[in-house]
Amino acid sequence: MPAQNHEPARARQISVALQTDKTPARYATLARAAEDLGFDGVSVFADLGFQPPALALATIAAATSRVRIGAACQNRC
Repeated sequence: MPAQNHEPARARQISVALQTDKTPARYATLARAAEDLGFDGVSVFADLGFQPPALALATIAAATSRVRIGAACQNRC
């Protein structure tokens, strides 16, 4: 018989990721939409040649109340 796992099941969390090529107003709109649609998080990634994610994350934090936020990738030049 296989061993049983007695740990409580964790709910899945689903996030959406955005590129750092948008205006602050667009980040706010997209983040509110993600929150309204039930997403658990919004992350921002910044490939080389794009803006750093800090401003986008600050805008998202100000526009939402529930979603988790974070940088998915942050490159240094």
